[in-house]
Amino acid sequence: MKEYSLQDLRSLPASEPPKYIIEGLLRTRRGRPSILGGFDHVGKSTLAQQMAKCVAKGEPFLSRSTCQGKVLYFQTEESVEDAKIDFLKNMPDENESIVVLHPDNPKNNFEELKAKLDKHPDTVFVIIETLMDFLEYGMSRTMTNAAHCSRSSAMKSVRSTKTFPSCSSIGCVRRMPLNSARG
Repeated sequence: MKEYSLQDLRSLPASEPPKYIIEGLLRTRRGRPSILGGFDHVGKSTLAQQMAKCVAKGEPFLSRSTCQGKVLYFQTEESVEDAKIDFLKNMPDENESIVVLHPDNPKNNFEELKAKLDKHPDTVFVIIETLMDFLEYGMSRTMTNAAHCSRSSAMKSVRSTKTFPSCSSIGCVRRMPLNSARG
């Protein structure tokens, strides 16, 4: 294991300054997705949808500047009708910067997302709701298993930093009560 003191870190060569999708919160070239987690019905989806709208319009999110661009929103929990209500509210008709994805076959989530990223190379932000559904984990699996799966070779194949360096991603995760996580 390598050990770095703060002085060691200061002496490292200067790197390219980070590019933020949402200032101070989400940056590109991280090599891994960010996670938005919490218990059911606390507002993760609402927060993620507001992030998507702000990035799509280039408007501040919680008083933080955003990098305007295309957003892919991979949605497994809501219906298309719900997506229509949620995403068309407060969005100008001419703005086509959010693409909502509803998977047909959950066994092909990685391939489908990769194909959509190839189709939309100008994507700057990917939201996956929910990460557990995307990874095909049911409620009987533990969060440890989901975290292990997120490091799998399949997840690496759609990592934004290698194929899509100017893209940032976030996964929404339901936190399960301890008694329901046992299976």
